[in-house]
Amino acid sequence: MTVTRSHGGTPARDDASGSPSSGGLRAGCRAWAKRALDEGAHESALRWISLALGSIKEYSDDERGGATGMNDARGATRGGSTSEAWMMDAIDHELLGDALLGKGDVKAAVRAYATSAELAGRSTVSAASRAKMGWVSEDLAAFDVHEVKMKAARGLCRLGGEDELSLAESFLESVPLERRTLEHRLLSASIHRACGRERAAVMAYKDVIKEWPFAIEAAVALAELGVKAVDVRHAIQKAASPKDAECATFNLLEAYVTALGSVESGDVITAQNTLGQIKQAFPSDPYMTSAKARVDSIDNRNVQSALREYAAIRAKSPHFVEGMDEYALLLHEQGNKGALEALSCEMLELSPDACETWIVTALYYDITDMHVDGCLAAEKAIRINGQSANAHFVLGSMCLRNRRLRTAIKEFNLCITIKVSMKAYQGLVKAHLMFGSHANAMMVAKQAHKRSPQDAVAWSLIGDVHAKKETEYDKAIKAYEQALAYNPRLFRAVKSLATLNIKIGKIHVARAILQRQLDDYQPTDEEELVQLYCRLAQTLMLSRQTAESVKYYTRALAIRPTCQVAQDALEKFEQTRNPEYAAAMSDDEHGTVDEEMEFSRESGDWMQDAPR
Repeated sequence: MTVTRSHGGTPARDDASGSPSSGGLRAGCRAWAKRALDEGAHESALRWISLALGSIKEYSDDERGGATGMNDARGATRGGSTSEAWMMDAIDHELLGDALLGKGDVKAAVRAYATSAELAGRSTVSAASRAKMGWVSEDLAAFDVHEVKMKAARGLCRLGGEDELSLAESFLESVPLERRTLEHRLLSASIHRACGRERAAVMAYKDVIKEWPFAIEAAVALAELGVKAVDVRHAIQKAASPKDAECATFNLLEAYVTALGSVESGDVITAQNTLGQIKQAFPSDPYMTSAKARVDSIDNRNVQSALREYAAIRAKSPHFVEGMDEYALLLHEQGNKGALEALSCEMLELSPDACETWIVTALYYDITDMHVDGCLAAEKAIRINGQSANAHFVLGSMCLRNRRLRTAIKEFNLCITIKVSMKAYQGLVKAHLMFGSHANAMMVAKQAHKRSPQDAVAWSLIGDVHAKKETEYDKAIKAYEQALAYNPRLFRAVKSLATLNIKIGKIHVARAILQRQLDDYQPTDEEELVQLYCRLAQTLMLSRQTAESVKYYTRALAIRPTCQVAQDALEKFEQTRNPEYAAAMSDDEHGTVDEEMEFSRESGDWMQDAPR
C-alpha cells in the first residue's frame, strides 16, 4: 500500500489494489470521512464518503461475475480481484452508515449497513488469505463484518417494526457463537420480548445473567416479565465467582435485584425495606428514588410522598427521564394541570427524543381536552419506543374514552404483552363491557386473577363483570368483599360494593361500608378522600340524614372547592330544602354500577382505579 501526502498533512491511502491512478483519490476521501467521524462532523463525513462511493463505476451483473444483490451494491471498479473490490465497497458503506446514523437517519443507516454486510459476504477470500496475497491495509484490517451486522441490528431494533425486528434477528443469528457479546445477547432477548415470545425472552435474559451477572438491565427485564426476585438472585449467586461473591458490590447487586423484583411484583413491605437500605448508602440515586416513588404510589398508599420523590428527581437530574411517565400519570390523576404543563415543557426542551417526554405531553393534552393531539403524542411515544407499556396504556385509555374500542383493546393487549399490568386488564374489561361482550370481559378478568390470584384489583374486575347482570349481584358482592380482604384500602372496590348494596336496597350496609373506610382506612390521596366524602354524603341523603349529608359535602368542598358534585348537591339542597329530591338527584347522578365504571373527568376514574 502506498501513502501520499494530501494538502493539510493528512495521509491519503490508496486502495488495497495498489493502483494509485484508480484508488488514491477514493482512499483520500475515505480517510477524510473517517477523520470527520472521529471529530463528530457527521455532515462532512457524509459528503466525503459520498464522494468516495461516487467514484465507483456501475457494472452489469455479467461484468460482476454474475453476482446479485441489493440495488445499492457496486461491482468491481478497477483492475484487480473482484473480492477485494467488494471488501473496499463494504468498508465505504459501513462509513456511510456511521455518518447517516450520526445525523439521525436510522433507516438510511440500516440500509447502508445491510449493503455493507451483503457486499462483504460476496468476498470469498478470508482475512488470512488477504494477508498472504498482500491485501492488508489499515482499512481492511479494521473491517469486521460481524460488527457491521451488530450496527444494523441496533438500528433495526431502534426502528422497532415487526419486519425490522425479524431482519435484526437474522443479522444476530448470523454472528458466530464465539463472537456473541453481551450487547448481542441483550438485543436478542429484547427482540424475543418485543415479539411476544415471553418464555424465550426469559431464557435469553437468564443466559445473560449466567455469563454476565453484573448486567442489571437483564435482572430488571426478568422482574418485569414476572420472574421472582429470589430466582434471579439464585441465578446471580450461581454465576458469580467466589471472589465476586465476597465483595460489597455483590451484596448491593442482590439488594438491587430484590428491590426491583419486589416493586414489579407489588411486594410493598420487601420493596420498602430493601429500598430503604439502598437509599441510606445512595440517597441521590435517581433510579432508586424513582423505584421508591413507585412503591409509595401502589394502591395510592402515599401519593403525596411519591410526588415529592419525583419532584426531587427533576430538581437534581432534569435530564433523567426514567419514571417520568409514572410521575405524569400521578399528576394526571390528581388533575394537576399546571404541574403537567411545566413537566411537559421542560422535558420537550431537554429530552425531545425520549418516549417518556411524549407520554407526558399526551397526558397534558388529554387533561386540557385536546384529545386528538393527545392520541398523536401517545402514538409518537410508541414510535420512539414500541416496548413502553405506559405508552400503550395511555393510548389505549384515550381511545377508550373516545369510544375507539377496537384500538383500545389492541393497545391494552400490547401493554400486557410487554408487562403484566392490572390497570391494562382493567381497561380491557371496561372495553369488552362497552362492546357488550360479557363473556370476553369475564375471560380477561379471570386471566388477571390467574396472573395474580391474591391481587385485590383482579378480584374487583371479576366483581365488575358480575355486577353487569342483576342475577349475578351476589357473586359481584362476594368478589368485591374478597378484594377488600386482600387490600382494605382499594377504593374502587369500596365504591362498587357500596353502590351494589344501594341497588339491592341495603342502604344501611352501604353507609356502614363507606363509614368504616373513612374511620379505619381514610385515603391519603385527596382525590379519593373527596370522592369518599361525596359517596358517603349521597348515601346519608338516601337515608334521610340530611344534616350529616351536608356536613360531608362541606368537607369535600373544604378540600377541593371546585368539586362540582358537592357544589351541585348543596345548591339543589339550598334551593329545594327537600331531602327526597336531593336524594333522587344524588342517586341519578352517581348511584349505578355502570357509572361507577365510567371513566369520568371529574373523578379521574379512567386511570385512577388501577394500581401503578
